[in-house]
Amino acid sequence: MAARSTMDRVREQERTGAAALMMLVSFAAQLVASLAGGATIAKFGYSAMLAYAEGLAAVAAVAFRALPALMEARVADGGQE
Repeated sequence: MAARSTMDRVREQERTGAAALMMLVSFAAQLVASLAGGATIAKFGYSAMLAYAEGLAAVAAVAFRALPALMEARVADGGQE
């Protein structure tokens, strides 16, 4: 079964607010990432920042692959999303 998109999980009348909140969280994450990246470059150098980013990308890739399957299993067991 294909994973549902974020907006499919929200009622029709709440989608505008959900989209706005999703953009706010996305922009806040970009702000934190740019500040952390700049501070890491200034303190430890560019190669350390790239190694840290590589580690975070690997964790994100595993989570991106594993979480939809876990959510579908939870829904199939009768749990809430």
